[in-house]
Amino acid sequence: MPSLVGSEMCIREVSGVQNSVYLRKTPSEPAEYICEIPVGAAVEYLGSYNGYDKVNYNGMVGYVTSAYVR
Repeated sequence: MPSLVGSEMCIREVSGVQNSVYLRKTPSEPAEYICEIPVGAAVEYLGSYNGYDKVNYNGMVGYVTSAYVR
């Protein structure tokens, strides 16, 4: 299976999510967040870590819960 690293993906709508998700500094729920990413926004996938995906959003690199990235 080819690696998805570097692929363009987007933030998907998930039950319970309003209009955006947090881009966090580290892969954990209590981590400070960098910004909010709107549902439908394009992100660059950089890897997966313990239920979080590392992504690049407009030059900001951080972590989003994996369920939100497709």
